[in-house]
Amino acid sequence: MSMVDAVILSGGAGRRMNGRDKGLIELSGRPLVGWVIDALQAQTCRVGHIMISANRNLPDYSRFGYPVLRDVYPGFPGPLAGVHSAALASPADALLVLPCDAPFLPDDLLARLLGKLHEGGGAVTVRVGGRQLPYPCLLERAILPQLIERMARGDFGLAEWLAELGAAEVELPAGSIANINSFDDLAIQAARLAGVETIALPTESASGGARAGVARAAGELRMQADTLQLFEDGSLADLLGLARAAAMLAAKRAGELVPQHAPQPLGGIRLEFRADRLRNTLHCQASVEAREGRAETEALLAVNLALITIMESCRETDRGLVLGEVRLLDVAAAPAAAMPAVL
Repeated sequence: MSMVDAVILSGGAGRRMNGRDKGLIELSGRPLVGWVIDALQAQTCRVGHIMISANRNLPDYSRFGYPVLRDVYPGFPGPLAGVHSAALASPADALLVLPCDAPFLPDDLLARLLGKLHEGGGAVTVRVGGRQLPYPCLLERAILPQLIERMARGDFGLAEWLAELGAAEVELPAGSIANINSFDDLAIQAARLAGVETIALPTESASGGARAGVARAAGELRMQADTLQLFEDGSLADLLGLARAAAMLAAKRAGELVPQHAPQPLGGIRLEFRADRLRNTLHCQASVEAREGRAETEALLAVNLALITIMESCRETDRGLVLGEVRLLDVAAAPAAAMPAVL
């Protein structure tokens, strides 16, 4: 069997997550890159060396105990730069390329990729639920010269290169690989780890009004200006993700938390935050869809627990936190478009 090394790509600019170093963003108290390492170690086929491609916070990545590689090319050129650095460092016959934002992988992923490697011109990628992903992918060492050539031309797109190679594909069922591309995605995965299954819920219909069957509630947390600034500049984005997960958990378990409230299946939960500089206030709005009946209690619980979660984390540095104005919204009179500048 071919010797396979693996590289976890964590060297991006994190533009879709407020510039945060995505591999170090925590999911349920653990950095995303740690979850990917666990998934690698659980593979049914043995992985040789594990490498981490990173361009920031190198000491933090080195604590995982694996080699940390910086891009040869400056300025966050793209994932192909990380593949290039790993290919130069690895003596293996093939290189497994993984993103840092896919914390859960099928245990037989590498075995299935290896089974297809001879069919795809030196490369194999995956198709999940009918959608092709540029990575995870498996690359033969023999195609390294083509990679170097492509980089020299300034072409850094991994997906484009795989298409040119005519990469073979491994078909995987929908949901088998979940990429975390936003803090909403992070909250959904955290909620699922806590035993809550939910989906993101659009809060507006095509005509601009709130959807039928959706209960909405809002609340606010008054704080010092310095604390609010931390939410605005993204420094506390992880905390907002944790608050979203707490809100989903509260809504899902309303039947356990509120006496005489019958539990009911939910179609979706969405939480939005908005900073109000004039009043030094963080506003929170929850939208909860019930498949049957009404979901006002679930929406109120979601707002309350989200804001309490934030209070619990911030009260040591901000003793002036005040929770207030938690209320049900008039669904018809207050569409979600009234909450711009969502954090």
